[in-house]
Amino acid sequence: MKQFRKIINAPRLLQTTAYRSVGNLTADQTFNEEMEDEYGDMDNSGSTYTAKKLKLENGTTLQEVNLRYRTWGELNEAKDNAIVVCHALTGNAALNDWWGSFLGEGKPFDTSKYFVVCANLLGSCYGTTGPTSINPETGEAYQGDFPYVTVRDAVRLQKEMLREAEGVKSVKCVIGGSLGGMQTMEWLFSDNDDGHTEGDVPYVRSAIPMACGLQHHTWQIAISETQRQALYADTDFQNGYYDEDRPPKKGKEIKKRKRACNRVYGKAL
Repeated sequence: MKQFRKIINAPRLLQTTAYRSVGNLTADQTFNEEMEDEYGDMDNSGSTYTAKKLKLENGTTLQEVNLRYRTWGELNEAKDNAIVVCHALTGNAALNDWWGSFLGEGKPFDTSKYFVVCANLLGSCYGTTGPTSINPETGEAYQGDFPYVTVRDAVRLQKEMLREAEGVKSVKCVIGGSLGGMQTMEWLFSDNDDGHTEGDVPYVRSAIPMACGLQHHTWQIAISETQRQALYADTDFQNGYYDEDRPPKKGKEIKKRKRACNRVYGKAL
């Protein structure tokens, strides 16, 4: 538990450091510092699980859904030593790149003891099916036709991959922060699906959700909406059907600046 406490406290320590660094910086300096990608160089490497179909909460059914994921360590004979790590909104499956200090023998994600799995989120752009993926029914990219997906939809797909592709019978722990924390909360409801039968041990035996809540409050919803509206207002966005050679850069820039303000507003208050 001492090792996991380090994980829980890490975001708080990083946040405090970020606030202290704002000090006397100019607006552009603050923006540039806050926008440095904490994930480093992003890629879509990993294994791919393809679900023949995935019925979403909104009633839509996606066909041939790809899920990109990566694993470390080995699954034990009982197939119950899996640890699932869920990334935040802009992450990918390369856990070794953004939480690499926690991964390895003798570390919190001990690869000599656990089978560690990290999957790219449904709707993302790092290997898992999303708006830029090809719709098998049309042969063209989904773009603005890609349906709304929920955290529950994403977790159901990841769970299917664990069972069908990797043969995991029980998960020792699920860990994640921010949107990853929301996924972690959803994993706790794993017993309420078709793959679980009466009398089975809980599919997820423990969880560590971080930097998240049970629901979004009005303030959080408003912040997210202003960022979406920044993209919508960019004429290059074209309602989601934009030209890949001319993406909505202006809207994206404004959205990033808004996110930077959200990260440091506590210092000003």
